[in-house]
Parts: sequence; structure tokens; C-alpha cells
Amino acid sequence: MIARSRERLFNIRYNYANPLDYQRARGLLLINLVMMIAWAVWLFGSTIPSFIAGDPLEYEIIVVLLVLPIFAYINYRLIQSGRASIAAWLLVAFLGFSVVPPLLEGISRTTVILFILPIVSASVLLSRRGTLIVAALALVTIIISAATQSEITQVERFIPAQTVTQDLILVVVTLGMSLAFLYVFGGSPERIVREALMNVDDAQAIAEFASQLGPQPSESAVLTQTTDAIRNRLGYAFAQVYLLNDAGNLLRSTGTSAGSVARLGGANAIHQAIRLKQPVIASLQNEAEQRAHLMPSISSGAAIPLLHDGRALGVLDIQKARQEPFSSNELTLLTLLADHVANALVASRSLASLQLDLQTQQTTAERLQEQLLSYQQRSQRAIENAWVQYLQMRGKAALGFDLTDDNIIRAATDLPETMRVALASGELKVETNGDFQIINVPITFRDHTLGAMSFTVPTGQELSERQLEMARTVSNRLALALENTRLFEQSQAQVQRERKASELGSLLLSSTDVSAVLNMAAESFNEALGAVQTRIYVEREAWAESMTRAQREEAV
Repeated sequence: MIARSRERLFNIRYNYANPLDYQRARGLLLINLVMMIAWAVWLFGSTIPSFIAGDPLEYEIIVVLLVLPIFAYINYRLIQSGRASIAAWLLVAFLGFSVVPPLLEGISRTTVILFILPIVSASVLLSRRGTLIVAALALVTIIISAATQSEITQVERFIPAQTVTQDLILVVVTLGMSLAFLYVFGGSPERIVREALMNVDDAQAIAEFASQLGPQPSESAVLTQTTDAIRNRLGYAFAQVYLLNDAGNLLRSTGTSAGSVARLGGANAIHQAIRLKQPVIASLQNEAEQRAHLMPSISSGAAIPLLHDGRALGVLDIQKARQEPFSSNELTLLTLLADHVANALVASRSLASLQLDLQTQQTTAERLQEQLLSYQQRSQRAIENAWVQYLQMRGKAALGFDLTDDNIIRAATDLPETMRVALASGELKVETNGDFQIINVPITFRDHTLGAMSFTVPTGQELSERQLEMARTVSNRLALALENTRLFEQSQAQVQRERKASELGSLLLSSTDVSAVLNMAAESFNEALGAVQTRIYVEREAWAESMTRAQREEAV
């Protein structure tokens, strides 16, 4: 409770974009506190004891005691609402009007000292023009006071001992307030420069982080590098990432991988950052639900949405233990960091998707290659078996022909050794035998060697690559022609068998006598199959049953 009250009273809740305005607001808030302490000391240490003692109170003192708390409250509201410049002018004006009434009574050493306070406050709070305006007004007031004092000619009795206490208080208060102004606002430029240098260092760290991040193989690598950079390079106390899954739930991650679903209320800063798509600050002065995600020792945190093309991927939760709230420059740098993280997450997910697609395609390609290889093997076996059956039907294991010089084709029974090598290797071979060159070309159909061709040319004739390619082309055409011829012959044989079977079936169906049918079937089988004997056996019980069925049908 005490920490929350201190956070609400003494910390700046408004996010000033200009660091100078932020430092001025902090100083004004501190001066406001000093003024209220001085008011309390003045009230309880001097005014109330004097009133109890029966001493009369001056009208000016009563007015100041009543106006000062109201002024402090108004100034506090202006500071917390982002109008620090108005609060500065109001403070200088209040201090100036506070010293005008005693000065108008006459010039004295004490009253002149009082003017130090508004001039000092103006010099540290206002611009040069504002300081000149305040100084000019002070000079005018002094001239008016001097003119008023010049008209006073009667003799007044002055006893210094009677006013020593009052003069001492005025001098101490004036010097104390002036010293407070100089102390509070004197180091503002240094602090601003120091924060600017820190922001530059943070920007360089973020740039180095972005350059080292690059495409990562997984989301866990991106999350690990992000949390390490925030904690170690930027110096924040705690960092974690909330990622949105496909169902729209937030998954909490501390840097290694996405974990369990985060149970956060709708008013929490994390959900607000996703909904608003802009950074949200959470501190001890916020409602309990909004700051429920903060660690126990943390004073403030920033929820930075991870956006890519306007779509929220998650939230970057950054928390710090320092009392200073997140400045505008900090939020700008952290937003830049969040953009790099969002891009890295998208790139990582795209890379993972591409790798999965590539793996799927490789698996599919391997399966298709296996199927193709299996098909090729089956096709080769089918072609090989078909040619073996074809040659067996012809009653030979192989067929060979020779084309002589007079264009006469003769059957060849021998297989030259060079042609045997071409059949075994399936490649074109050129050999020299005496005065001749022998070109052996395999006859290949669908990677299956059907046979070989052999050409003989004189030794003196040079064989070019074009001629050899022509030999391969002729061989391929011959293989295709042989395959077509085999298929044609098999088709003809199939047609003849179908025709004979159809004719036999027609003859058998046209006969009405069982014995004639059986005799005709036996003779047809002998003729069609080349058999020397055919025997047909009909079971007696089946015969009797069929006869009984036939008689019943005739009776009907």
C-alpha cells in the first residue's frame, strides 16, 4: 500500500515525449513536495504556536497558508496531465506574487533578497524570454516600491531585534528554495545527455541484435536470443514473450519455447497491447488486473506488441526494477526491437514451413522414384517374358539373320563373339578384324536388350560420331519395329483363337444330340489343339439331373 501510494504521488505518470519536459516535470514534482513540507513546517512550527500564544496573524500570511495547498494540488494535476510548461509558469507566477506585497511596503535588505527566488526559478524553469520577462517585472516592481518609499517622509522607529526572527525565516526560506531550484534543475542537461547516450547505446545494441538475429531454424532460437538481448545487453530485470496460437490463446514463453496458456484477464496490459496494437505501460499505480503479470519485485513493465503487416503475433513483456518509468525514447527503441523480433518469427516460421514442404516433396519424390523403378523392373520383366514366350512359340531360343552383299537374307545360326559382348554390355562396340571394322550395336527396347546388330565396313573408312549415332537410331527403330511385329503377331494369334472358339461354340450350340455334341467337341479339340486323343467324361448323376430338368421344362 505504501509503495503504491509513493508510486502514485512521486512518479510521473504521463509519458513525456521530450526528455527535457520529462526532467522539468520531475523537478516540478519535487519542488512541489518541498513547498508542501515548508508549508507544513511553517504552519505547525510558527503560525499555530503564534496563534496559540495570542499573537495576531497578518492577513498576507493567512492568504499564503490557504492558497499554497490549493496551488500545490493544481500544479500536481498539471504535471501529471502532461502540461509541465504551464505548471512552470504558474509556479514562477506564484513565487513572484508572494514577494510583491512586502516589497510594495518599501525597499529593504530582506525584501530585496525575496526577489532572488522568482528570478532563480524563472532561470531554471523558463526559456530565456521568460526569464527576461520575469526580471523585467521584478525591476518594475522594485521601481514602484522605490517610488512609493520616496513619498514616505515621516520618521519610523525600527528596532532590529523585533524583526530578526521574521527576517531570518524569510532569508532562510528564500535561500533554501533557491538552492532547491538550483539543485533539482541544475543537473537536468547532464541527465538528458546521459539518457541520450544510453539511448544511443541501446540503439546500437538493438542494431547488433538485429544483425545477429538473421533467419533462425526455429522459434525457440529467436525467443532465446531475444530474451538474452533484453536482459544482458539492454539491462532489464525480466523479459518474456507471449505468442498467439491459431486458437487465439496466449502462450507464455521465457526464451526456450512456447509453454502453457497464459491465464490473464482481458484488462491486463498484455491483452490491451494486442487489442490496441500499441505499447501499454503497467506499473504499481495501475489496477491489480492490469499489472497482474508483473513480478513481485518489479515496479513497472511495458507490453510491446509483436506486429507483422498489421497482424499481432504476440507480445514482448519487458519489466524493470528501476523506479523511473518507461520513457518515450525507450518505448520507441523497444518497439523497434519488437519489429525485428516479429520479422524474425515470421522468417523462422516460413523457413520451417519450407523445410517441411521440402521434406514432404523429397519423401514423395523418393516414393515416386521407387514406384518408377518398380514399374521399370516389371516392364522389363514383362518384355523379357513376352519375348521368351514369343520365341518359345516359334520353337527357338533366338533368331538370327545375315544380309549378304547381294541383298539376300539368310538365316544365321552362329553368334559372333563381338556381338555377344554388345549383348552383354548393352553398348555400341567397334572392333577391327583384319581389313574390316565391325560395328556391334545392341537392339534395346525400354532398357531391355532384345538383340544386336553387326555392321562390317572397310578399315580405311573413317567412322564419324554422326554415323555411329545413325547406327544407334537404326537400332532403336528396329527394336520398336520388332516389338510392334511381336504384338501384331500375338494379336493375330489371339484373334484366330477367338474366332476358332467362337466357331466351335456355334457348332456345339447348333447340335441337339448329346452324343453328336460330344463327338463334335472331341474332333474340334483335336483339330484346334493338335491333340491325338481327346476324352470327355460326363458324370452320370449330373447327366440324370439335367435330363430330369429338361423333361420338366418340356412338360411345362
